[in-house]
Amino acid sequence: MASIAPLLTAALPVATSVMNNTQKRNETSASTQQSQAELEYRRQQVAAQAEIQRQQAEYQRQQDEYQRQQAAAVAEYQRQQDELARQDAAARAAAEAAARERQYQIDAETRQQEAVRRQQEQERAWAHEAEVRRLEQEAAAALAAQQRQQAMDALTQQQRQEGDQLSSRLGGELQAEEEASRTRLAQYSATAAADEQARRDALRRAMARTRATLGANGVSSRDGSGEAILLGQVKETDQQSSAAQQAEALRRQAEQETLDTRRRRNLLEQSQLAERQRLEFLSRFS
Repeated sequence: MASIAPLLTAALPVATSVMNNTQKRNETSASTQQSQAELEYRRQQVAAQAEIQRQQAEYQRQQDEYQRQQAAAVAEYQRQQDELARQDAAARAAAEAAARERQYQIDAETRQQEAVRRQQEQERAWAHEAEVRRLEQEAAAALAAQQRQQAMDALTQQQRQEGDQLSSRLGGELQAEEEASRTRLAQYSATAAADEQARRDALRRAMARTRATLGANGVSSRDGSGEAILLGQVKETDQQSSAAQQAEALRRQAEQETLDTRRRRNLLEQSQLAERQRLEFLSRFS
């Protein structure tokens, strides 16, 4: 501690001098700063005054602009009101014109509907009359067709009866003729058979007599002359049989031709009757 005291004593004046110098510098600096602060304050006052003036001028400008905008808004409002009034008048005029047009259309539609109604009523009346006439015509046509059909049925029935009667008569006559023909043919067959039997019996008797005569004369029936005599008798008998068969065939052919002629005549009579009936039918119903 004793060694430090001298040092402090020696350093104290120096420190005091430094402190004094520092204080002076501080005072000088403070005076300078105060001057600068006053200058800055005055500058700020001038700037603030200028800003206030500028703000007042801006406020005045904004007030003028606001008044101008207000005047413009009033003018625009008035213009819009005038336009609305004009549009309202135009709308009322258009509405009145549309109402008149609509009324005209309604009147026209009413007149057209009335005309259509009257036309429809007239058409219904005409259709009813036409339907009545059609029904009457159909009834008359149906009655005429019924009467025509009845007449046609009656004539057809009459013609059928006539045809049946003719067919029955012709059939009866043909059947009777066929029975008579069969009877005659049976008689022809019986006669032919009897004649043939008689010829064979006569041939046997003749051949027996010839053999007896030849034997009495000493001639054999197997000799040429005896055999020729016998063969001649057989040939003669065969010729007679053949002639008889041909005659019988001709009689049978004649009977068949008679029946065929009868059948053709029957068909002709039936065809003629059918043709007369057809012409009569056509003359009455064509």
